[in-house]
Amino acid sequence: MSETQLGTAVAFFIFNRPDTTQRVFDAIRKAKPKQLFVITVAPRNNIPGEAEKCAEARKIIDTIDWNCEIYKNYSDKHLNIEVGFTRGMKWVFEHVETAIILEDDCVPDSSFFTFCNIMLDKYKDDTRIMMISGTNLLFKDDFIEETYYFSQFFSIWGWATWKRAWTHYDGTMSKWPEFKKKKMLESIYQNKLFIKYFEMCFDRVFEENGDDWDYKWFFTGLCNRGLSIIPAKNLISNIGIDGTHLQDVKYLNRATSSINLDFIKDPKFLAIDPRIEDKEIKILLKNVRFSYFKYFIIKLLKFLHLFDRIEKLYLKYKS
Repeated sequence: MSETQLGTAVAFFIFNRPDTTQRVFDAIRKAKPKQLFVITVAPRNNIPGEAEKCAEARKIIDTIDWNCEIYKNYSDKHLNIEVGFTRGMKWVFEHVETAIILEDDCVPDSSFFTFCNIMLDKYKDDTRIMMISGTNLLFKDDFIEETYYFSQFFSIWGWATWKRAWTHYDGTMSKWPEFKKKKMLESIYQNKLFIKYFEMCFDRVFEENGDDWDYKWFFTGLCNRGLSIIPAKNLISNIGIDGTHLQDVKYLNRATSSINLDFIKDPKFLAIDPRIEDKEIKILLKNVRFSYFKYFIIKLLKFLHLFDRIEKLYLKYKS
């Protein structure tokens, strides 16, 4: 095998978007991973044309033209996002100890793969570190002198992790009621509005037990006081405009920058930089104002016993 091949396995989650799948696959092709795990689910029967789009996306995988061990996990039935994703992750970690995870709308800069590879090896035995992210949402990051920093946010637009970390994933958020009762968020963050927002998010995910695996993974990190590694420059461009939970429209198609990995400057302390965290919180709060407002409107409608009636009218209108 060529010495330029990526040693870390890549887990690639695809579905019904052959156009974006092709762009992410082209980036993977340049990295030439020795192992590629492809995970997808069956199309939905009630969506016209989806079967054809899913088939097109799968055909892209068959164009592999480098020396690679290819593993395919193609479910013969449709699964919701969380079930499909978590089953896929479990399957990947039955084969390898580390993986770089990409979804079909997250286009990585070429340096993303090497960055993940280096960080996975460097922190493989440090259980405080639970993931490496490729996404940096800071629009002005000139004050970051190091190659990367530590964060208490788990951004999953292009990321990597270890089997040792993923085993902590709690799909039921079973610890949330006690976590909330003991006001554990207050022991981690200082911003009251931010705390209230994530209490709202975690309440909803816990009560509905929906397919928000990203919130559940974030909560898993908080429960274990875990940290993520964030590169000083943004290494992922999210090109998905129709994702199921997508609201971060202003972060779409953000430019990526290659990161210089010939000389890596590590943070002096394995700790949170309060300047960076403050900027992260402010950016997030600006972006979630609508969902925050929508949550309280829904709560009010439920209190007035109007939500179910409006929801039925809306579904009737859509049909």
